[in-house]
Amino acid sequence: MVGENCLFKIVLLILLIAASFICGCTAPGGSDDKDEWIILPEYDDPDGSISALKSSDFAEGDYNGLVVYAVPESSGVVQGSNVTVTVIFANDGNSPVNIEDFPPEFLIQNPADLSQPFGIVKRYLRGDDDITILPGENIMYDIKWDSSLNDTGVEISPGLYTLEITDVMTWDGKTEMVYRGESGKKIAEIGIRPDGEILRKTIPVNISQESEGITITFDRIDATENSTELFFSVYVPEPVYETEMDDGTIWSFTLSSDDKPNGYYRIDGGDQKSLWNMNLIGSSDNTYTYRSRIEPLSSEIKEMSVEINHFGSLTGQWKFDVSLSE
Repeated sequence: MVGENCLFKIVLLILLIAASFICGCTAPGGSDDKDEWIILPEYDDPDGSISALKSSDFAEGDYNGLVVYAVPESSGVVQGSNVTVTVIFANDGNSPVNIEDFPPEFLIQNPADLSQPFGIVKRYLRGDDDITILPGENIMYDIKWDSSLNDTGVEISPGLYTLEITDVMTWDGKTEMVYRGESGKKIAEIGIRPDGEILRKTIPVNISQESEGITITFDRIDATENSTELFFSVYVPEPVYETEMDDGTIWSFTLSSDDKPNGYYRIDGGDQKSLWNMNLIGSSDNTYTYRSRIEPLSSEIKEMSVEINHFGSLTGQWKFDVSLSE
């Protein structure tokens, strides 16, 4: 039998899904966005690697309808509070799904933190139960997190944390992803905000910088209780670029909507953090619009600096200094 933390809370699941239809939205992991999953055996690389991430445009796995998602997918709490995320393992297929050593291993990470490898702050080790989920059934498993200290006893800082499952593979109909070891598949985000008043407003920025023929504009900041969103637009006048390598050879490459800005940010001159989740949200002619989410900010914050040093394969330097004070 699965332990107390793993309950067949089917009634609760029905209520959650019903509530989502009432509010006019689709339940997390609903039919609009379903990856099929396979829970893999625990990662044990003979070469000593602690992590592996692989993608391919075809499916090698024998998928049979397992879908995994979290409720809520996005949440926020004050630094030091307790957090509960319910992870739902649903069988949307026509045959039983067997999972050995349930539950799988979970990771809580701070992807923006560059001070530690992989940014892992909490690890939930794999279980030893063998379970079977029949077609149309679900199993719900609660992840409980005390956000005051990490696994080594260090205080958790405000940030945008991710809940991930490792040793899994997924298929979305186009791309198969394999996550092993320290690399996990994200299923939820948790915004840890500082105690006190939080910045809640839209701040127009509208600062443009040009480098290597590419113009990047920092458009605005949308600050909310659970996260802060940064919006950028990138103007690409010519899709084909040439760059000279150190040995004098000329390398030609084509930029596309698959390319993203990559870089870092600082709050009030503090530690450098990664802009790890830059996502394309729109395009028009030769201009692409992106959104990056970072942690919720204190209303006492005075300034933010952003440095973008890559757009796809193109190396450049786009710097932005923004005042957040009135």
